[in-house]
Amino acid sequence: METDIKSAFHTAGEIIGDPQMVSEILRSTDFQVPQIEAHIIALQEQSGISFANILQLTRSTAVFQKNPAHLATRRAIAPFFTAKAVKIWTPTIDAAVEKAIGHLLTVKDPDLVTDFCDPLFITVFGQIIGLKMANLNRLSAVIKSIGRLSQPMLSIKVLKQIEAEIQEIDTYLPKAPSLRSATLLSFLQTAQLNENPVLDPRDTSIWLLVAGYTASQTLGFILSDLLQREKGVWMELAKKGLPAEVLEDLIARLPSTRTLVRTANASVQVSGCPFHQGDIAVMDVIKANEQLRTTSANGNAHLSFGKGAHKCPGAEVSRLLLTRTLPAMARALPYLTLHREQVRFEVRPMVQFPTHLPVTLTNQSERQSARLIEVRSFEEARQVVNDDKNWGPPELEPHLRALADRSGRNMDTALQIARNAMFFMSGPRHAEIRRAVAQSLGGNRIGLWDDLIAQQVSAALDHLESKADPDLITHFADPIFRNIMKPVLGVHSSDHTQFDALAPVLQDVLEPWLRLRELERLQLKFEEILNLMRPPDEATLSAPSILSQLLSADLPSFTEADLKALILVLYGASFNLSHTIGNVLHHVILLGADARKSAADAAWVDQHLEELIAICGSPKYIYRMARTAQTLGQISVNEGETLRLQLPVLNRGQRAGNLAFGHGLHRCVGAALTKKILRVAIPKFFDRFPAARLEPSGVVTYPMSQTLAYSHLFCTLQPTG
Repeated sequence: METDIKSAFHTAGEIIGDPQMVSEILRSTDFQVPQIEAHIIALQEQSGISFANILQLTRSTAVFQKNPAHLATRRAIAPFFTAKAVKIWTPTIDAAVEKAIGHLLTVKDPDLVTDFCDPLFITVFGQIIGLKMANLNRLSAVIKSIGRLSQPMLSIKVLKQIEAEIQEIDTYLPKAPSLRSATLLSFLQTAQLNENPVLDPRDTSIWLLVAGYTASQTLGFILSDLLQREKGVWMELAKKGLPAEVLEDLIARLPSTRTLVRTANASVQVSGCPFHQGDIAVMDVIKANEQLRTTSANGNAHLSFGKGAHKCPGAEVSRLLLTRTLPAMARALPYLTLHREQVRFEVRPMVQFPTHLPVTLTNQSERQSARLIEVRSFEEARQVVNDDKNWGPPELEPHLRALADRSGRNMDTALQIARNAMFFMSGPRHAEIRRAVAQSLGGNRIGLWDDLIAQQVSAALDHLESKADPDLITHFADPIFRNIMKPVLGVHSSDHTQFDALAPVLQDVLEPWLRLRELERLQLKFEEILNLMRPPDEATLSAPSILSQLLSADLPSFTEADLKALILVLYGASFNLSHTIGNVLHHVILLGADARKSAADAAWVDQHLEELIAICGSPKYIYRMARTAQTLGQISVNEGETLRLQLPVLNRGQRAGNLAFGHGLHRCVGAALTKKILRVAIPKFFDRFPAARLEPSGVVTYPMSQTLAYSHLFCTLQPTG
């Protein structure tokens, strides 16, 4: 992160994270916001293109002004934005929230950014400013585009676009606003007439609208956080509203501003650090907030709104918007569930904010297609997983045989995999192999692997710490998964590098109804993986592997080839161990310093393990097929139709009863081992790295349809000085 920020601002100095030093710089009159006027004028002269609108806007905008013009503008707008003054907009906000929630309920594939946060912001701030309402999507796009003026060294192409957009947004302002109106534009018109003839009400209103868009970004950021936490947090909002201390905690932990930048206009020393005239001070708001929260008597202290002369003037409007919006959403949408794997963030040197927050709004089951029903009701899901008589696993083997017959293609390898995937089995053959595997993975047997688990977690921590660019997945979660599950299962190959490169494809067998072309691709990979398999070297193991025990067991329904295929499928399913470790680390780190401190305690992890698994479990779906025609809730289900149990919705708010590992006859056979590994890996990680921080641009989601997981979680293990 620091390299990106340094290069963006052409500075070789350290990124400043000390909150005391940040506060001193922000309050000092010897530092100013970097000026863009000279850059714009130079480009205008070189290109012959007029940027008159941009120059007028920046000269009328407090953030770019110098004293005394800056002081005059601040004094003019300050009375409008006091905590007492903004309360008159409470009914406006409440009405806009109700309307935005109503709109959200009508959207087919709802996204909280485009279908809630942005329309709500435009509606609320448009009325506060005094805009004539226009197309909300277009207005939102224009506001976001003009906001790029805060970025350094924009190109002529971008500036030409912004120049036209300033002209466009001006048309949304009334030409002659009523001076009796309560809007900001009318307020500034009056201020100009009475005491500030230099003030430009229109340009000032435009920039405050543009700058105010951070309220939408912050709302989206906070929603993304709340919807990834334990459901009780969301329900508390519905019951008790948003207390001031909780609001400040959210604002402190989740600032949309990453950095604040100032330029020294004189040679000066700050906290003993010398700055020469023209030096750039780049301040890390996230780091400063975290250090401030851990060292200050006020645990919710923060610098998210800035400090000093350039402190955000709209802070109280943002607080009011959040206070009114979040509880209203929790009351109206108690089952709101975020699709974590589809969340997308934009991360720039100065800001970070979500661009996509896809959600499911209710817990109502519904038919998705002629043969697919999505189950979101926990009661209905429990009914299904507890009833193996009426609801069975997908019948993949007959499906593949039918495909082979129709296409004339050889599906022997795919059939062998499907035949030996335990989550597609049922009946006596399933019961036979389940009993045999449980002999090795039952709770009374996995203690044999305690030493291996402890050794591999410690080795992974050392490996992670040795990396210049530590990645919690590649350098920690994946090595734990591979180096424990291979010896436990008995996975041994003639070429470990090639095997590890091919092995992720084993996860694709979790999706039951793949297309023929995709099945053929997977079959080729499976054949290559099977050919790499070799007998495990049992002499090097602390306990017999599952494969060796199965090969020596009396299993008349299984050939040696069947057992090798079964072990490979179990290994593919075991990737969920790596994914879940990554999900838990991501979750706890985002919760902040207090959560990281708690998670360093093995007793705390043990006490909260089911809660963490419910929130962070990686499987996305459980599939079942109707063995007979019947009814599920209000939905009539025909024989042979598929139920898709949506685990993120079902597990939200569940603890010991969660379905992350399935339930009943098809409960994951590796659940006990996974929990044991989590009980070791999570507290040891946070004990070693209590100040771990994620790099916002280094959080990369796996593009998998059946799994919630990250392919990369780049991080900083220790905060720099």
